[in-house]
Amino acid sequence: MSFLDRLWAYGQWARHVGGEVLSNLFGGSRVSSSAILRQVEGRPVAIVTGGTGTLGEAVCRQLAAKGYRVVLTTTKLERCSRALKKLGGTSVDHQCYELELRSRDCIESFLRSMKKFEIKLLVNNAASASPPGIFGINFSSTVVLTRGLLPSLGRRGRIVNVSSSSHLRALSGDMLVGDNQNSSRSYAASKLALLHFSRALRENGYDVVDVHPGLIWSPLMSNTLPKPLRDAVELVKDLICVTPQNAAAVVDLATSAVVPEGHYLTHRGNTRVSKAATDPSPWNALELSVREMNNKPAKTVTPRLITLKVASVSVDLS
Repeated sequence: MSFLDRLWAYGQWARHVGGEVLSNLFGGSRVSSSAILRQVEGRPVAIVTGGTGTLGEAVCRQLAAKGYRVVLTTTKLERCSRALKKLGGTSVDHQCYELELRSRDCIESFLRSMKKFEIKLLVNNAASASPPGIFGINFSSTVVLTRGLLPSLGRRGRIVNVSSSSHLRALSGDMLVGDNQNSSRSYAASKLALLHFSRALRENGYDVVDVHPGLIWSPLMSNTLPKPLRDAVELVKDLICVTPQNAAAVVDLATSAVVPEGHYLTHRGNTRVSKAATDPSPWNALELSVREMNNKPAKTVTPRLITLKVASVSVDLS
């Protein structure tokens, strides 16, 4: 990726983020949680990864209010009691599991536990912006988890992948293969890779919606900023960031029976993804890398992706 290409990529990302900030400051209507809160029939099961985080907790509360039986995951089991209490109901209504996406054994154990459920909804919300293993958690492990749940989801269930405007920074397929030690670039590349995964799933007949919930002031965001910038944003966060509730409303909209036209939803409606998100060539290398990773009896899911020079690869996700 040349200097000019990288500069253009950063410019696209900055323009998008700047537009979000201005929209939050001066914009009109946005997705309202109260406007789309509709009860679902029966007691369908929804899995929300990262369900005790800032966004995840808000998403779980909205889904529970709609009538879902929520299965949420967390990396810290001690957070479960507080999270479940906020959802109300009993342990029969909602359940919490410890899920460390860095561990292949932990993922497989969770998948075995989920076999008893007929899953209606999967919200891939868990993410990391701090090394090590950013790409492995945000993409590779999410792929392993999602593919393991496909038999339970079937083609009648829905998958909601939480994306980010940072994917606009990863406008080169070069960022999607090989090791990447820069945390911000790794995060951007992981979110772009997840968009490719969503596209591949849709092409194979699965119901998948990508959402960018907006700029949320959370540990995930604040921990990635240098202290001077973090302190500055802290002063104006109420002006430039969306609330967790409004961000969760975007995810909730993606779970509605009728999703607005398009597959990339934001708190302002539909938004175009970057051109790189519709270019199949980076995905071909990624898909082969994940296949190789899946075939290895490793105890952990490695974040390293191998650069594979192939012209065309069929994507089999059935």
